[in-house]
Amino acid sequence: MTSTRLCILSLVFLVALSGLAWPAPRARGPVILPGRLGTPPEQKSRDAWQQPERVLEALALKPGDTAADVGAGLGYFTWRLAGAVGPTGKVYAVDVDSRSIAYLKHQRAKRKIGWVEVGKGGYLSPRLPEGSVDAALICNTLHHIRSRAAYLVNLRRTLAPGGRLVLVEFKKVREKQGPSIEHRMAAETAIELADKAGWKAVARLDLPRQWLLVLQPNGREVSRPR
Repeated sequence: MTSTRLCILSLVFLVALSGLAWPAPRARGPVILPGRLGTPPEQKSRDAWQQPERVLEALALKPGDTAADVGAGLGYFTWRLAGAVGPTGKVYAVDVDSRSIAYLKHQRAKRKIGWVEVGKGGYLSPRLPEGSVDAALICNTLHHIRSRAAYLVNLRRTLAPGGRLVLVEFKKVREKQGPSIEHRMAAETAIELADKAGWKAVARLDLPRQWLLVLQPNGREVSRPR
């Protein structure tokens, strides 16, 4: 076997190994590897319909607060939350995707924002300290969670007194762009689900392509799901 052929076979073997070692991205959007810095084009055009200023207003964060970006993805909201709470506050950015977590950590170091803590969430819980969060955000993520009621019960336990949760999802309508109808959720469905998990809707906003709900604990004790 020639040396050239040996080199080619070695390269093929290494590429195959790298594919096995790197987990597949979630279906909700592209994952940018840590080495490719910068804001993806789809993120730049997102502001018009996402209206992040209105989402931040609903979260009602102030300097020194602790916020949670649940399903942080590439950090579209993470750095905005960090700006809202400032260096005296704290932001938990959690996701289940390893590549998203790696990208967030790389960006945190690049931006030098030490008050953002990046972690891997679970499928039944965001894995955050109980009683620690003043405001949590779940944006474009709830429909990905299979055990939604259990997740919302566990998330409720992470809130500090007076804490709140902001849910944002695409309206359940057919569009040429965005998620398929199967990956969309009606606000009424979310309200009913949240009520069973111990939450009450205290405000609702309509964004261009999405709905937004502000939730607070409804005062009823809910058993911790197993």
